[in-house]
Amino acid sequence: MIVARFDADQGASTKEVCRSAYESVVAARYVDRTNLFLAFCDKGEPIAGAKVSGPKLDGPADPNLREMMRQGMKAMFPHPSDRGTPGGMGSIELSPTPRFRLNPLDGIL
Repeated sequence: MIVARFDADQGASTKEVCRSAYESVVAARYVDRTNLFLAFCDKGEPIAGAKVSGPKLDGPADPNLREMMRQGMKAMFPHPSDRGTPGGMGSIELSPTPRFRLNPLDGIL
């Protein structure tokens, strides 16, 4: 599952964001911006994460929310061409040995 936590504490970890899906959390609230912490989780355990900041959002229909979500997803699951490698699916590698990477950002195998 993907957990989106708005205005998380600056020191929050991906593991804390994953676990916050199962508990109440107080937001930090910033006057001038909205911070979005996205975490890809498996039963409260982190697999990937991304932090994105943008202008203060007016609500769920604010177009900046869509852009922040897009940036966060792109950071969590980068396309190989974004890292300078051609083709492929990003999570599946065939050379030097076949493997499936759960977290393209952190290299968890």
